[in-house]
Amino acid sequence: EVMHTLPVLLVISFLLGCADALFGPASEAIVPELVDIETLGRANSLMSVAESVAGKIAGPGLAGALLLTVGARPLLFILGAVSAVAAVLAWSLHTPPTPGEGESPFSGLASGIRLIAATRWLWLGLCWAALSLLFQYGARTVALPYRYDQTGDARLFSVGITVLGIGALTGGLLMSRWGHRIMTFRAMMTLWIAGSLGWLVIARTTDAVVIAGALFAMGVFNASGNVCWSTLLQARVPVGYRGRVASADWLVSISLMPISTVLAGYVALNHASSWMLLAGIVPALLGVVLVFVVGTVSATGVQATEVEATEVDSGATQTDEPLTKSGTQHG
Repeated sequence: EVMHTLPVLLVISFLLGCADALFGPASEAIVPELVDIETLGRANSLMSVAESVAGKIAGPGLAGALLLTVGARPLLFILGAVSAVAAVLAWSLHTPPTPGEGESPFSGLASGIRLIAATRWLWLGLCWAALSLLFQYGARTVALPYRYDQTGDARLFSVGITVLGIGALTGGLLMSRWGHRIMTFRAMMTLWIAGSLGWLVIARTTDAVVIAGALFAMGVFNASGNVCWSTLLQARVPVGYRGRVASADWLVSISLMPISTVLAGYVALNHASSWMLLAGIVPALLGVVLVFVVGTVSATGVQATEVEATEVDSGATQTDEPLTKSGTQHG
């Protein structure tokens, strides 16, 4: 029975991973089609709030309660039912046709990568996100549980993750109220830098209360920076390229997650503090550089339009401005 159950669980895990990989780019690309440009930031903030409540606060607690009361198999059935409801709701969304629909996935991804390479703030932002993910994902999934074990009560790790979710919820709420004033690349990097510094605090203490405070602050700053990033992509990337750029973003993220976990696994047993210090210092230093290197890039008062594929294929000049149909810069 075990040999039969394990392959089924592997298939379920694979399908859920595919669904997550598809939902991320699709949701980022579709939001601008559903709301006005002026309300993009608030829409992304509310999505961040919903994800924090469901995925980091209420979801894990509810799953634990259901696991104890009904067992694992009914819980998996509930998961499938919730996914079916989500599919029906997604099908009911009415959006205008997106330019480039019907293009093969590989050519679409390639054109998205070409656009990223031609837009300085895009590829620099993606490079920062990739580097920070390489250090910080493993720090959160491997080094952080080990740090909680050193506090004397490893069970507090679940409390810390909940506090992190509460911080993300708080960040989303703050951005929904005041975020429209700071939707710029520099503000985004400043928020992400502040979130990275939390790892320096965790690396130097085994006090569970201090660790929880650092995680809360990291949740606030990282979620706020993520809202800025999503809004900048949606406001400044041309309509037909939003999904392609988001796909490239997610491709990098998903590819680096297991690498970060493996690297942190080798290091954390004897040098957990060193790994967490790197997770804080390296992204923060690079972020400071990008704050001064990248010009003023704002999501305010900008509506990107479609870019002809030939313009991207011909090698557009690097710019921090959105590209318009005529190929000119639009501030």
